[in-house]
Amino acid sequence: MEWGQGSKDQLETHRNDGLEVVWIERGHLNWQIDGQAIDIVPDTLLFTWPWESHGSRHEWEPGHAWRYFVIRVSGTDLTTVGLDSSIPLPTDEVRELVQVLSQVQDRRIMVDARLRAGLEWLTEVLKDSNSSPRQVARIVAALLHDVRIRYSESPEGAFLIDEEADRVTARVMAVLQRNLGREWTLVRLGKAVGLQRTRLTELVGRSAGESPMRLLRRLRLEAARERLASGDDSVTALASELGFGTPQQFGAAFRALYGVPPTTYRRRLRSGETPDEIEDSAIE
Repeated sequence: MEWGQGSKDQLETHRNDGLEVVWIERGHLNWQIDGQAIDIVPDTLLFTWPWESHGSRHEWEPGHAWRYFVIRVSGTDLTTVGLDSSIPLPTDEVRELVQVLSQVQDRRIMVDARLRAGLEWLTEVLKDSNSSPRQVARIVAALLHDVRIRYSESPEGAFLIDEEADRVTARVMAVLQRNLGREWTLVRLGKAVGLQRTRLTELVGRSAGESPMRLLRRLRLEAARERLASGDDSVTALASELGFGTPQQFGAAFRALYGVPPTTYRRRLRSGETPDEIEDSAIE
């Protein structure tokens, strides 16, 4: 079984040798599957079949982390596909799994506590060189059972597109990006987009998977990352211009997201390292 975890600035369009299950633990990704755009918010699970090409629509947003698991299957399309015979799932359940996955309108699943526990367990077992293939197969079977149940909960799929929340969040992001250095509060932001703060928090949370203030911090840090790569602004100047209280607060927030302080990030970029290499080394 192929698996991995980490992050990458841009995922080249590719196909896998099996049914790939991807867990986006954090970050907002812009993907395409066979040319169809799909936006992914934190704590989302999705899948692709081996005959489907997929990859980034453009550069991925920083600060993300994912895990992927590629489960061997047979067949070349939905009429002939079957799971690896080593996975202990009854034939009728395999048939139902394929049927459910082939009919969903939205293949994204919000990861609940049960799925998260299964994904964490599978990761730990795969990391252990002493784990047996039979043990891995049993955990994969349990995970696929839970995936089938989650998708079966709704004929439209377990993650429904929320047009109102997406529209409000897009407006919030546009307002914030024009005024990143402003001293924002929930009340002030709500007035800027015409919503009470409780409604604003609810809609942004449904679409972005985070609160408006966390969204603001992420946008500020992304802007700082770009400025560090392309300009000569000091850390003090960036902290002031982007709305961080002090250079120390800016440094702590930047390090929490990217794994290194701002000055180290800039120095390593200028020494020839890529953003991928810097952020991956921090994860390791």
